[in-house]
Amino acid sequence: MRYVDLTCFPLATMTGSHELIANGEHLEIRTTMSVRGPLAFLWVRLVARGIVSGLPQQTQTLIERACGSGAKAPKVEPALS
Repeated sequence: MRYVDLTCFPLATMTGSHELIANGEHLEIRTTMSVRGPLAFLWVRLVARGIVSGLPQQTQTLIERACGSGAKAPKVEPALS
């Protein structure tokens, strides 16, 4: 399953691609952020860096809520590319 969100800034757009990938008994959660446009460098500094730095905790919280209370949720292993 995949969904994409789009944020429009003055002279730039930010796209967040969120994928849930079944891999045997495991589920991979992949989030890819990109900022494009003439002022992308500015919006990366003002907005995108903060979003990306919070992704591991945000994903961990999602996993814990999906597993329900009492279940042991696996830890998030961030992979940067």
